[in-house]
Amino acid sequence: MTKSLSCLIISLFLLAGCRISAQTCNTEVCPVVGGPYVENNCFAGIKRYLARSMAMDGLTRVNTSAHNWPSECMSADYSCNASYEACPFGGFCPQRYCDDISLLIDLNIAFVRRAAGLWTSEHLMKVDGPYYTASQQTIIDINRAYDCAGLRQPIIQAAILENITMDINKVPIPQYVVDAFSNDLDFDSLRYSGSNLFFNSCHLVKEGCIGYPDLNKVEARMWYYYLATKYIDFGYKALHMGQIKIIAEFDAGNTKTYNLFQSIRNYASNKRSFVIIDAHTTQDIFLEQTNKLLLDFNSSPTRPTDTYDNLLGASCSEDLKTMITGSEGIYGKSKGGVSPLGCYYEQTPYFVELDHYDPYPGNAGQFYPEEYIVWGYDEQNYFYNLSSGCKSDFVKYAYFRLREIDYNGFFQFPGRNGVGSWEIPGDKTIFRLYDDLSLKSEIKNILSPSLDIDIAYNYSEEVEILNCGEVTFRDYVFNIKNTDVSSCFTWHIKKPDGKWEDYTHGQSRTYRPLEGGTYTVYLRQDNLALPSTVFGTKTISVEFDIPSFDEQCVLGSNGTLTETEDFQKEQPIVYPNPTSNMLNVDMKDFSDESANIVFVDMLGRVIFTELIEKETQIYSKPLNGIASGIYNVIIEQNGDVLSYKVVVENSF
Repeated sequence: MTKSLSCLIISLFLLAGCRISAQTCNTEVCPVVGGPYVENNCFAGIKRYLARSMAMDGLTRVNTSAHNWPSECMSADYSCNASYEACPFGGFCPQRYCDDISLLIDLNIAFVRRAAGLWTSEHLMKVDGPYYTASQQTIIDINRAYDCAGLRQPIIQAAILENITMDINKVPIPQYVVDAFSNDLDFDSLRYSGSNLFFNSCHLVKEGCIGYPDLNKVEARMWYYYLATKYIDFGYKALHMGQIKIIAEFDAGNTKTYNLFQSIRNYASNKRSFVIIDAHTTQDIFLEQTNKLLLDFNSSPTRPTDTYDNLLGASCSEDLKTMITGSEGIYGKSKGGVSPLGCYYEQTPYFVELDHYDPYPGNAGQFYPEEYIVWGYDEQNYFYNLSSGCKSDFVKYAYFRLREIDYNGFFQFPGRNGVGSWEIPGDKTIFRLYDDLSLKSEIKNILSPSLDIDIAYNYSEEVEILNCGEVTFRDYVFNIKNTDVSSCFTWHIKKPDGKWEDYTHGQSRTYRPLEGGTYTVYLRQDNLALPSTVFGTKTISVEFDIPSFDEQCVLGSNGTLTETEDFQKEQPIVYPNPTSNMLNVDMKDFSDESANIVFVDMLGRVIFTELIEKETQIYSKPLNGIASGIYNVIIEQNGDVLSYKVVVENSF
């Protein structure tokens, strides 16, 4: 058996008179190259995963024989004869399931979106239920395939979607879920006492007993917690929470939703793991009256718009008949804030995906005036009905265009998507990237990182007359040579006094030095497809010197040259470093206001958070019980965010 994903479809057999619910692709166990990890910083962290993300809707579903498939979708010999058109997502077909995993390997996808997630049929997620088991198998198969291909494992996402049916009444409520909510203000101890408790759809939804869940209700939060913790136990590192505006509509200030998400993150942390959470939204979601974000990143529809009146299927033109600039999209709307990982985002990272909401809202193939409808289709149906060549052009245009207009945004590649109409018989089918070799090749080209980037720069001079004399400034422009679009680039500049300028993102940086001396410019390239020798991050640097300014001109605290030296705050000092049993922070000039201190490990897990009261000169914290390792100490005060790395050396 080769180490590439050659699928081994286990022969049909009977077990206690029942067909097994899931097949495995590869029984070979290979050395683990590495698990997924998200750095707790603003440089690239989550973004380098979003840069290589792919939708895999229905992947787990096609590998379980107990998903209420019509009889024609159940091939007795697993030969997968049923057509896509006859069966949603292709029916029960382990071979297609394994082929789709091999696609992920070939493209080295780093973020696998919605590999698992139910829409109705909630009873399948009972403990040891068929979908429960298949969801576990999906994690095993994907990770094993990456291991055997010599790749770092990806972040694999499960979805908890905004739909509840009465089928949920068949799912028992585990005792650990009851215990987790026993102190919740909304918890009714009488309702959840005794044994043989089951979820009740009428206690979860907004109105009636089926429809949208309401996170303002404690049992809805218990259901989300149950699914989330099960997926975390299986090994999923990401959770999609559906349309958050709908499910949290009645949660005033988002307090209950925020606490639920924090409980889910704490559960992952206690398992020595992590989880990142997103939801469908076109704007940042905050805990009321704070800058704390509920989501680690945002996801939103692409919302392309028509550009001229032409029939679908005509030859692709330069503008591809669409623009990625729709006002209904997420573009340019993020205000940023403090992320759940403790990083301050100037703008929250996000991806946009092809949305599937109403197959034929207009006249198919014709210009339609509504912004969210493209040539008479929703987004997925529009894309599906393009020719293969036009699909390639659209994907390339969308990925490049989004990186151009918004460096924190990424276009998510379609890998598996349901398309067609729910109302027209025989019209529902599936798009599988595996079947389109041309588009697959184009995506592979887009995701190929540059292996020989370099820094190019030039400068222009400008003379200004200041009160301290005539000063010649140099304005530097730094650019990347041999760049690519799938990498995340971060600029860091070290000044002559050893201090650092604020980092910036993008393909270039403009900079005006305000003192003479030697500067070092670092360019950090983050791309999880870089060679394993650099572990997904490569850094290069260049030094340059500028003449000293007039001796009577000094750099003031407001960033300008002046004759009078202004007062400058001394930065807090974190010591000792390395440390074993005590963390100290000398607040110096920062003691005039209170501050928050956050202690975070390298997986992004918050170990503790404390308030440093105003006028505290020295903050001290015992580190007893803290495992050895590298940690980030984050200090937040009046919008300023400072980060320090600390090495803890404890022996237990």
